[in-house]
Amino acid sequence: MRGLLFIFLLGLVWSRDTRPPEQIIPFELSYEDVEDVESPMGQVLVSFEVSEEGKVVNAEIIDGFDIKVNSVVLDKVVEMKFNPAVQNGYPIRVRYHLPIVFK
Repeated sequence: MRGLLFIFLLGLVWSRDTRPPEQIIPFELSYEDVEDVESPMGQVLVSFEVSEEGKVVNAEIIDGFDIKVNSVVLDKVVEMKFNPAVQNGYPIRVRYHLPIVFK
């Protein structure tokens, strides 16, 4: 009987609301933002966390093509805002990797 009760309670926990973060303020970057770079072509990979409050924290460049672009990209990533991710009805911190391609 206890085993059945345990399985029932475990099912209730798993069936709760789980959803990823939703963007409120999206990532926006234009070529005017990186006007110091002559012809920006390449990819920048940014890693960051979305906190329980929906703020971008611990942003860092994982891979880039020009050091002049890195600070601008990090500033724009930190400006993003989210509704936090939810797991089992509670907001949680999640990590993301964002590739930004310049063509």
